[in-house]
Amino acid sequence: MFGIEALDVVIGMIFIYLLFSLFVSIINEVLSGLLNTRGKRLYNSIEDLIGEDAVEMLYEDPRVKVLIAKGNWLSRTGKEIKKLNGMRLPESIPNKVFGEVLAKIPNDKINEALDNLDDSIKSDKKELANIFNNAMNSVSDAYKRKLRWVLIGLGLLVSISFNVDSLRIFNTLKDDLEIRASVVAQATDLLELEISMSDSSTEDSVNIAALRAEINSLRSTQIDQLDASLGLGWKTSKDETIFEKIWKTFASPSENWRQILGWFISAIAISMGAPFWYDTLRRVINIKHEIKKTNNEQKENL
Repeated sequence: MFGIEALDVVIGMIFIYLLFSLFVSIINEVLSGLLNTRGKRLYNSIEDLIGEDAVEMLYEDPRVKVLIAKGNWLSRTGKEIKKLNGMRLPESIPNKVFGEVLAKIPNDKINEALDNLDDSIKSDKKELANIFNNAMNSVSDAYKRKLRWVLIGLGLLVSISFNVDSLRIFNTLKDDLEIRASVVAQATDLLELEISMSDSSTEDSVNIAALRAEINSLRSTQIDQLDASLGLGWKTSKDETIFEKIWKTFASPSENWRQILGWFISAIAISMGAPFWYDTLRRVINIKHEIKKTNNEQKENL
């Protein structure tokens, strides 16, 4: 299998990873929104940067306080954030607000951090805001590294739940021309849609209802179409549930090692994120079009 056929198999695999990366990203957004993880992370990061007393003064400022809402039993803060116990924290604070408030806060930790700066910089609210922004960028990078492990875990959970076995899918695409053509057509159609490929770790707010709707839409319009052709999902009966089938698979690793390996390959691929697979899919399809164009030109010149 060479040339266009090989590219079609690659396109099919990328398309599968893209779909389930989107699915996992939406699930992660829903969980992050429900648990208010970004709001809590922002508070703890600022506390590490300027100290407990200063961060409390910052969150008591009216411009920040208006962003704080009452939390539900999932999103509310715990006792570790004393004065804001039971509240839902904002997921972002404007740099300008941070700089103006920080300039007014008498705090040893802030002074220590600014000791090596020029006096004009210390009083410059914009520069203080930039210091905050740079610190938050470092925190964001650390969060993304931790998020990768979360996405691998979610990717494995989804791979097992939908039986996304990369090795079996690859063999199906390689051996079945009709299925391969159908998946490639579906991948090409997907590129024509207006899909948001934003980085989930940098979004400021989350509309839980909208994300739930996206999950249902993605599953009904894309994933369900692949179930029959690629063998995704599980065939159950009254005598055996999905959980029992999964348990039997892991209970006999020597017999099912290929399927288990396929799940782990899928989990790692899914964790790379939808933006990565979307860009990769677009590039590979463009390469395919260029090859077909070149082949057609060569045939015309014969």
